[in-house]
This record gives sequence, structure tokens and C-alpha cells, in this order.
Amino acid sequence: MTRQPLALPWHQPWVALAMFSFLLNYVWETLAVSFYDMHATAPVALGVAVSCLQATLGDVGITLTSFAGAAMIATRRWLFRPTLATFATYLGIGVAITIVFEYVSVYILHRWAYAAAMPTVFGIGVLPLVQWLVLPPIILWVARRHLAGVPPAFPE
Repeated sequence: MTRQPLALPWHQPWVALAMFSFLLNYVWETLAVSFYDMHATAPVALGVAVSCLQATLGDVGITLTSFAGAAMIATRRWLFRPTLATFATYLGIGVAITIVFEYVSVYILHRWAYAAAMPTVFGIGVLPLVQWLVLPPIILWVARRHLAGVPPAFPE
């Protein structure tokens, strides 16, 4: 069992979540790039790097928004003792935002398209949905372990 810090600095768990979300989502976005048709006008390597970076920053935003939504029904410390309600809220918000962003980006703004290799469900790519079911629990777990090793700095 991961020990819980007695007090969290004001910027935690936000910074830990952002940091681990960035690292894990960047790897995911880089590995999934062949399932998208980006129509990049820049050189291919630069276009892929920029597209993956933009997508990753969006993923970090979704992670923080999802966590904040769950914190509204508990506290920011819910990460140390997640309940079914907080965890479901966290995942649900992330999946809902992903569905909306994917739909708007693909069908309204035409920012990207799915390559033939991308399976879809109701027109939404399966990989982004799987991403938001697989990575968020890992991000929470890694952030919780990281924060458990941080000595208390400020009272809440």
C-alpha cells in the first residue's frame, strides 16, 4: 500500500498528474501516429513531432480537467483513496471530452482524419477511447506513488 503524505503542497497533485500525463500520453501519441492521416504541410518529421506534442498537451488538459471534476465530489486527495464514484467520474469525464474532441476535430474542423488502419466505433477512433481507459489509471497510480515519497511541506 502506498503511504499517503500528511500534507500536500498547493501545486500537488496537479504538477505530478501533468508531468506523468505528458510522459505517458506523448509515448502513446507517438506510437499511434500511423493510425491518423494528419495532412501535414511541414516536413514529415516536424509535422509528426508537432502534432504529437499538440495532442499530448490536449491530453494533459483532459487529465487535469477530469481530475478536477472528480475532486469536486471529494477533494484533491482522492487520488490516495479513490472511490468508485471519484474514479468513475475521472474516467467518465476523460472519455466524454475525448469523444467530443475527436468528433469535432475529425468531422467539423477537419484537423485530422483516421487512417484506414484505425478501427472506429460510431465514427470515433477506437485508439483514443482505449487511451482514455488505459492511461488514466496508470497516471493516477504513478502520481500517487511519486507523491507518497514527497515529504510534507505545507499544511492544507
